[in-house]
Amino acid sequence: MQNENRIPNNIFINNLYNNNNFDNNDVLSLNKNNILYNSFYHDNHDNNINVNNINNRNINNCINEQNKFLNLFQKDNTYLYKNNLSNNINNINNNNFQLNNDKFVNSSSFVNPYNLNINIKNNNIYNNINQEPSYNPKKTNMSKINIIKNKNELNFNFHKTSLTTLLCEKNGINQIKSLLKSEEYNIDLIRKIILILNKENGLFKVFTNIYGNYFIQDLFKKMNNDLIQLTIDLISSEFVNISKTPSGTHCLQELLNYINDSEKEISIIKSIKYKEKEMAFDKYATYVLKKIILIIPDTKRVRLNNAIIDNTKELSLNSNSVFILKQFIATNTIQENKNKIINALRKNFLLISQNPFGNYVIQYIFEVWPIKDCEPIVNEIFNKVNDLSCQHFSVNIVLKALNVFNNEYKNKLIYIICFSPNILNLLNNKYGNFVVNKAVNEMDSDTKIKLEKYLEGTFKNISSKEKMLIDNIISLLRD
Repeated sequence: MQNENRIPNNIFINNLYNNNNFDNNDVLSLNKNNILYNSFYHDNHDNNINVNNINNRNINNCINEQNKFLNLFQKDNTYLYKNNLSNNINNINNNNFQLNNDKFVNSSSFVNPYNLNINIKNNNIYNNINQEPSYNPKKTNMSKINIIKNKNELNFNFHKTSLTTLLCEKNGINQIKSLLKSEEYNIDLIRKIILILNKENGLFKVFTNIYGNYFIQDLFKKMNNDLIQLTIDLISSEFVNISKTPSGTHCLQELLNYINDSEKEISIIKSIKYKEKEMAFDKYATYVLKKIILIIPDTKRVRLNNAIIDNTKELSLNSNSVFILKQFIATNTIQENKNKIINALRKNFLLISQNPFGNYVIQYIFEVWPIKDCEPIVNEIFNKVNDLSCQHFSVNIVLKALNVFNNEYKNKLIYIICFSPNILNLLNNKYGNFVVNKAVNEMDSDTKIKLEKYLEGTFKNISSKEKMLIDNIISLLRD
């Protein structure tokens, strides 16, 4: 090869000429502010890397000012891939290059030749051409990041990217984590991260990012109370929007685990003010709202309580918001609020009972509240038991009542179901038939004897089909 220069463990670098002329014998020459990096190949011989002089027409945009990081090998089709580097560079594997005192020194591994960083100062080439193994230049245009720890402050130095961008990419997070070693992972550094993200208007983006949300969740575990409060204040205006995203809902649910005083509770309630219903109906935000109801006592969330009570009917009929209503019922300690919920359910009882979601709300109040407190609902069941027993969803309420009612209410319900001419209507309905059978199984022996006599004495002039249904019940009573 013409003009080949070989020195063990070194790379030859020719100067960039300004007037279309240069000295081939000048192996290492630095112009005032510019450097020309030639394409090179690895001949796998004597650990030498050879560099040829090439015309600078094959290289574009390789000029950088003093005292700045130079992204030397940028994957850009406008340069570097146009010369022999694209072919020769593949031969250079598992080598890291450290440049010191105007020399390249071949070290143990070279992971990625496309995006190295060179610190240029006073026309001399300094240290650290470095690349993280986890970094993939095909996915991001990211350069080296440093954390500078001075006596009184911590600073991030980024080149060509932002912290927000880094934390929204898997490889960027890996680089940040590699820098945040345990001895540096302190409160000051975490505060710096949060403030930088806020300055970049990147908190929403990171909280809702598929990768960034996990990084933020990990930060919560290392924050003190003041930093948790600061974070809540900074995201307050975007709290609801964050909660409505797949990643954001998980991030906020983790944040809520650290709400441990009145100031934070008040801040959270203020963040969702007037948007409680919007959150309740959203398939992601509903989980955040449910968590808020769980962790903040009902005595401290008056506004939220009223919003739930005022929208009881709508909340009962929706697949997402029904969980909000159930959580409210489970955590309620205020008798006045209980009465308001019972009254709201009573007003729309049949509609809610026959809804695929609302019927679970009616069932649930019998599980968590005393039957005596639910008497208005109990009376609605007594009055509408035939309608409830013949419908696909509401039949569950009647069956639940037969399971959980005390003897007084249960016996009354059994008499309404069985000791009435309407029993024939129930027996002719697939859901009603099941209710009658359930009622018979819940009867005591004296009631069974009374029902047998009632059926034999009442239903005489009936069709053969109806007689068969009555005979089946009589047979069940005798078992």
